Amino acid sequence: MSNNLLHLTPKQSLYFKVIVLAAVALLSFFVVAPHTGRIKSHEKEIASLEDKRDDVLKLTAAATASSAAISLVPGDAGTPIADKLADLSKYFLLILCAIYLEKYMLTLTGMVSFRVLIPAACILGIIMLLKRKEEGLIISRSSLKRFSAKLAVYGLILYLLVPMSLVFSNAIEKTHKDSVTATIEKAKEQSEAIEESTSGKDDSAWDKFVSKFKNGVSGVVDQFEETLSNMIEAIAVLIVTSCLIPILILVLMVACTKLFFAPDWQFPGRNRP
Repeated sequence: MSNNLLHLTPKQSLYFKVIVLAAVALLSFFVVAPHTGRIKSHEKEIASLEDKRDDVLKLTAAATASSAAISLVPGDAGTPIADKLADLSKYFLLILCAIYLEKYMLTLTGMVSFRVLIPAACILGIIMLLKRKEEGLIISRSSLKRFSAKLAVYGLILYLLVPMSLVFSNAIEKTHKDSVTATIEKAKEQSEAIEESTSGKDDSAWDKFVSKFKNGVSGVVDQFEETLSNMIEAIAVLIVTSCLIPILILVLMVACTKLFFAPDWQFPGRNRP
């Protein structure tokens, strides 16, 4: 059978290529696209994004509670820190939007890639094969061939963007997971302690709480300054993993594709198309 395939006539070879491209287009549209559009097909990635979402929500709650707690400290010593902790909510909202965008892209990009881009690339390839002459074509056959190949590659890039970015993001987040958890727990403990010590009518509970710190009220403020620093560090990590890495992966993959399809490639003994 392999010998027969190697000795196909030009016409038979043409029909064989057309049939293969048509089969790829149909499989992509009717089989692969519905599969990639299902949530069950991305359970691992969705679970990872939901874990990240839970961390962001916990950090948001911890920052809000810490801001309210430090504002209860007598005097204005904790006001600047309370304001900065309250301002962190807009960064957490940005990160949360990026996480939800990645979650929706997991299913949407598969549908776009395998229901639109790759079938379109196959159709353009069939047109290029059947149109042996340049007449009737808006662009040349060689340009059409290159464009259809790019369309298929960009479809795969679009589909692989979120899974690949999650691989790098998860690797980075593993090294910071413990510190994020510790920040959440510490902020929660500090907030509860201050609320309990300031909820009574007398000052004995508050004095007892402040006495635990080396420099009294300033020691309490220092503890919340450390919490603020830890939260800013957590935000930086989350922005890198949720926002910057997907963009960098996309730029890198597109750049590699453009390099591969660069029109300046010349090989000895071959003419440019």
